[in-house]
Amino acid sequence: MEREKEAVEHEAIPEALIRTPRMQIRRFAQSEWMRLLAYLQDDGIADSFPEGAYTERRLRDMTADPHLYALVSEEDDEVMGHAFCRPGVQPLTGELGIGVRSDYRRHGYAGEAFRALLAHSFGELGLHRLTVTCPPENLALRALLEKTGMRMEGFFRQSLPTADGEWKDECVYALLRDEWRVQERLLEMKEEELTAVETENEAAFETRIAASTAAPETPDIALANHETRQQEEERTKAETVVLTKSHEASQTADTVVQDSAADANEPELQPAQPEFDPNVPQVTFATGEAGGPGPFAPVLPPLGGSVEPAASAEAVTVLGTVVGVQRAVEPDPLGGLIEQRIDGVPFLLRRPHDFNWLAPFGVVFRVWDRQDSGNIAFGLKIEDQQVFIKYAGAATADYEGHPVDAVRRLREAANVYEILEHPTLVRLLDHFETEDGYAMLFEWTEGELLRRDDAPSSPISRFRRLPIEERIDAVERILDFHAHVEAFGYVAIDFYDGSLIYDFERKRITICDIDFYSPAPYTNEMGRMWGSSRFMSPEEHERGAAIDSRTNVYGLGAMAFCLLGSETDRSRERWEAGEALFELAARAVSLDRSERWETVAELLEAWRAAR
Repeated sequence: MEREKEAVEHEAIPEALIRTPRMQIRRFAQSEWMRLLAYLQDDGIADSFPEGAYTERRLRDMTADPHLYALVSEEDDEVMGHAFCRPGVQPLTGELGIGVRSDYRRHGYAGEAFRALLAHSFGELGLHRLTVTCPPENLALRALLEKTGMRMEGFFRQSLPTADGEWKDECVYALLRDEWRVQERLLEMKEEELTAVETENEAAFETRIAASTAAPETPDIALANHETRQQEEERTKAETVVLTKSHEASQTADTVVQDSAADANEPELQPAQPEFDPNVPQVTFATGEAGGPGPFAPVLPPLGGSVEPAASAEAVTVLGTVVGVQRAVEPDPLGGLIEQRIDGVPFLLRRPHDFNWLAPFGVVFRVWDRQDSGNIAFGLKIEDQQVFIKYAGAATADYEGHPVDAVRRLREAANVYEILEHPTLVRLLDHFETEDGYAMLFEWTEGELLRRDDAPSSPISRFRRLPIEERIDAVERILDFHAHVEAFGYVAIDFYDGSLIYDFERKRITICDIDFYSPAPYTNEMGRMWGSSRFMSPEEHERGAAIDSRTNVYGLGAMAFCLLGSETDRSRERWEAGEALFELAARAVSLDRSERWETVAELLEAWRAAR
């Protein structure tokens, strides 16, 4: 028996079943039962397996399971996760599962492995249907499933017994092979589109470089080129009129904030709206109840009732021919907008939109709908968790552009949040395509938005009444984040006080709404750029100017005056943080670029030394 056991301990490691750029997916060797035990002791991993004591015999039985796979890092040969692909009850069906070790999470490994398993199952194995079950509180996994095109087909209450006698809820997601093929083709098309755009941008850049080194223009050619450039500028202004709208009204929907103060410039739904009717079905409509098998978001008629013709309507005749009817109509209190409700929360849109994809994320308790960015945002709660979802794709009330443009910008913004991850930045849990748009899922951030508001009870007014050291700490954390942004080769675009959330209880500042942050080098091609003029440098109003670290130094100096002095009066008399820090902030907001700190890192170092 000892010889048999020794032979098992030296068995060969199984060959990789699937390889991805960063990992291999293979079966466990029975000799790896200790590695499996160490992996199961990681945070939350054992929840994916049947409960009980993990004895050596049980662990060896688990490693012998041909349907259980190890996710092994190509870089260091570590077991960073597990997956399983088991046959379903019916022919050509299967069940998938996946887990990733805590120190490997939020780096895209789960998505990379899951897509590889889908391709293997639908492609090589030829399966017709795959299902995944998960607890409803596992929002990160559910977001991944939604992102890969799976649909929640069932929510089963207290369907799984536990060892301590409790019962757990369960969500069931499914994907068909034909749906997977469509998803794969869409991904291919997006990659082709991105490649084409990158090629076009490179060609345009080379053309500009070549033009800049060309021979001097003759007077006639220069005049013709000047006229052409004027025409191009006029066309560009017309195309970007929506993007150049001032954001001083604050993009509340682009923040993760609870109970933030309402902006006086943003219209809110008035209390005069009709009370919520509990009999109206909502997006969380329970499966199996009267009304159909799935959830839906109803479109309600405009407030004030339907429009009826007046009793005194008369025909207008011209030469004995009826050409029209003049009808007296009631005024539309929504100004041509329509109202939708989710879980009793009303919001306004230009056109109806399907929000059924929100259902797995919980009950909606708040909607931010009056934004000029093209985004709409939702606060949702499931059990004791809250999340914030920013979404593009709907025709929002205050957005004058096309939803396709809003979707493109939000998709690009998701990469920015992933690259610039930082303790002071709102935490992005996931981002994914929906049938009609794009969504970003954020961890809920407690606090209040510090945007401009002169009311004594406003969050910014209360913040300015805090002890000066507490406020200086907040400014330093803002500087630290932007030094981090700079280190990753990015510049801050559209950073203003509406990008700050402050938790008064925990004394913690959080930065949100960095959607427009961009890789350097960055050139101002708009003239007046996005943002609040209170925080914008001269070059952010100058077409063709370079936007770089010195530009960001200016914006951070302006923010220091906003939080430690006065927004517009940058005098010593209004400054509250001491002479040394005043000199730093004053240098940072110099109109002469050459007088400012060259980098945010230098400003941060000087700030810490001055404290």
